[in-house]
Amino acid sequence: METEHGKIEGDLSLNYEFVLHGMVTGNIVVERGGSLYLHGTCGKNLIIQEGGKAYLHGTVSGDMQNRGGYLEVYSVINGRLTTDTGNTIVDKDAVIRK
Repeated sequence: METEHGKIEGDLSLNYEFVLHGMVTGNIVVERGGSLYLHGTCGKNLIIQEGGKAYLHGTVSGDMQNRGGYLEVYSVINGRLTTDTGNTIVDKDAVIRK
């Protein structure tokens, strides 16, 4: 498992376990076999592909899309949340602005 405590410029694509206590300025794509534990900020959109997993304890500035993965939302999405297929769990205290 890789952990980051800083700022990542641009987009990020993951197919491994990753814990972020910081910021990605672009989009994040979690691919098959990847797991994201976000305790920071995604500057644009967060996309979960089929076979990916994400646990959102931070903020997504754009849209959140579950395209066949597993998603748990505990905090803030400033855009839309869509689930094409897959499993999405939204905590009762989570905030989805659009």
